Amino acid sequence: MSSFQLLPTAWTETLTQGNKFLLTVSMVAMGLETKLHKFKEMGLRPLYLGAAAWLFISILSLTLVEAFYL
Repeated sequence: MSSFQLLPTAWTETLTQGNKFLLTVSMVAMGLETKLHKFKEMGLRPLYLGAAAWLFISILSLTLVEAFYL
């Protein structure tokens, strides 16, 4: 919204603060629902898969940025 300047600056700042607050509340809610014992039951395989996906996406992103000068 800020890019198109459709709203006054004061409104944009208020919406930005509200957005940060709601994002924080949702992240806390997700964290409170996390059951650590379920992670132990699943083992390390999901952790390795997540790390491999993160590494792949990071390398792909860096390669594309370097290739296209984004």
